[in-house]
Amino acid sequence: MHPETAGKEGNTAAFLAEELSRMGLKVQQNIFGFGLVAELNGKDSGKCIALRADMDALPVMEKTDLAYKSITQGVMHACGHDAHMTVLLGTAAELVNNPPPGKVKFIFQPSEEKPPGGAKYLIEAGVLENPDVDAVLGFHVSPSYPVGTVALKEGEIMAISDNFELIIKGKGGHGGVPHKTVDPILVTAQVIQGLQHIVSRTVNPAEPALISIGTIRGGEASNIIPDQVTLTGTVRSTNETVREEIVERMHQTLTGITKAWRADYILNYIYGYPPVVNHPGITRLIMDVVKNDPDLELKVMDKPVMIGEDFAYYGRYVPAGYFFLGCGSKEKSHPLHQSSFDIEEACLPLGVRVMTQSVYRFLEE
Repeated sequence: MHPETAGKEGNTAAFLAEELSRMGLKVQQNIFGFGLVAELNGKDSGKCIALRADMDALPVMEKTDLAYKSITQGVMHACGHDAHMTVLLGTAAELVNNPPPGKVKFIFQPSEEKPPGGAKYLIEAGVLENPDVDAVLGFHVSPSYPVGTVALKEGEIMAISDNFELIIKGKGGHGGVPHKTVDPILVTAQVIQGLQHIVSRTVNPAEPALISIGTIRGGEASNIIPDQVTLTGTVRSTNETVREEIVERMHQTLTGITKAWRADYILNYIYGYPPVVNHPGITRLIMDVVKNDPDLELKVMDKPVMIGEDFAYYGRYVPAGYFFLGCGSKEKSHPLHQSSFDIEEACLPLGVRVMTQSVYRFLEE
């Protein structure tokens, strides 16, 4: 009911710290803003595993009739991070009651939704050190799967997530004398078509990739040709070589089109999150946990999803495992980032079971 957007998670962090401290855990606060880490020392020294949940909400106006709907104007947990925190708190409670043979770090991370994200800064601040972490687990609720389903795959499971701002610069003037102008709107129309050809005709069809335009802004009046048009968009892929090929092709396409029509362009390409890559051994471990739970069904994904996640950075330092926890039903199937998004709460204890049993299995091996 009290969601907070990226970089503003102060009350959320304070609530979490109080709950974790009440469990008897040592809590380190104010890491990269409002990040926090709680530590559990198990029965013996053993290994150390980290569990991560993101904390930030989205600038979306909630349109549900739920008793627990957001009371913060224009902000809601439209990506389910409230569910992620809940599952991690539940996991902490379970592990405190029955300590595992090793150490566990509970990482509550700010700013997942706002690139460059909070993960890399928490890592730089040392959350994977002292003690050194041997593996890290994360998950995301997904309305694409019904409650009881756990979906994951080995290798790339989530995409590279980049953004860009593109300015097409022309020469404005009266709409009645277009020959005396360089019309950036007309050039923009050709640019959009040209950018779509990059993926469909220059990227290997076996490689997942996309370019999407999200906004177009240009012009103030119906009879005036503007000086420029501004577009924003996103690029997704799962291969960093493909990413660089796309950037190169974007410049080639933009140069060709703008030069042909006497226009110019400025491309501000913003490198975002790398792909989320699941470690083979950690993936098999999570799969075994799901297979051995009669209330869960394993869905082995055949391809990655083209959304991004800064959990990717953890996997660059230690073996990582990431899964999707089904939270959907016939009544609750609205997609993530949508104003009517909600979860079936029956998924929450199931998420706790997957996380808890994965911790025991990893630390006991």
